[in-house]
Amino acid sequence: MHPAAVRYLVVRMLRSPRYAAIAGSPRVTNRRGLITVMQMLETASLIGLMRRTHALAGRVGTVAGVLGLFRRDAVLAVGGYDATMATEDIELTWRLLQAGHLTGFAPNALVGMQVPQNLRTLVDLRLDRQLPLACLPLPVYPLAYWTLNACAALTSQARGLIGGPRKKRVVWDIERTDG
Repeated sequence: MHPAAVRYLVVRMLRSPRYAAIAGSPRVTNRRGLITVMQMLETASLIGLMRRTHALAGRVGTVAGVLGLFRRDAVLAVGGYDATMATEDIELTWRLLQAGHLTGFAPNALVGMQVPQNLRTLVDLRLDRQLPLACLPLPVYPLAYWTLNACAALTSQARGLIGGPRKKRVVWDIERTDG
C-alpha cells in the first residue's frame, strides 16, 4: 500500500458526512505476460475511468475490498457484510447507496495487487471445463463494450439535440427502501 493511501481515503471521506465509503485505486504490480498486461490495462483504464466518472455524482458502484474506507455506523445501519454473497463488497456498496449515502473515489490512494499470470492460475478447470472456450472472445470485450457505450451516448445526445429542451426538467432519483 502507498504510505499516504489511508490519508487520501480519510481526506476524501471527511469532505461530507454523507460519504459512507471511499474506494481506493488498485494497481497491478506484476506485469509480465499478456494476461497481466490485459488486467493492468483494465484496472487502470476501465475501472479507474468508471470510478472517476461515478464519483462526480457521489455514486461509485463498487468500493472494493482490496482498498476501501467505510464509515462504520453507516455499514452497521445497513446490516454489514452479507457473508452469503460472493461479491459482498459490491452488494454492500449498493445497499449503502440505496440507503441514501454517497460513495466516493480517492484516485491517489494506491494499493498494489498481484494478479494471475497465466490461464492456468486464472482459470480453475475443475470448476468449469468449458471455461477456456468461453474465454476465446475476451479480447473483443473492451472493443464491444466501448462501441456500445459510444453508440448509446451518441443516440441519446442526438435525440436531445434534435428534440430540443423539454418543458419539464427530468430528475433522476434512486428509490429508497427502509430497513
